[in-house]
Amino acid sequence: FSRTGFDQLTSPVFSPANPESSIEDSLAVLGDRVSRDLGTHLSSATHKLLS
Repeated sequence: FSRTGFDQLTSPVFSPANPESSIEDSLAVLGDRVSRDLGTHLSSATHKLLS
């Protein structure tokens, strides 16, 4: 761990479960997960920002 608390060994981007996948693939999976987990909050925040 660095001072930021980031650990490359547990990062799905820097240490993917499938080493054959690209960083782009890993980021897409991570983005999908964030969107799924935070979907309603993101929609609400977007609506507030655009209002």
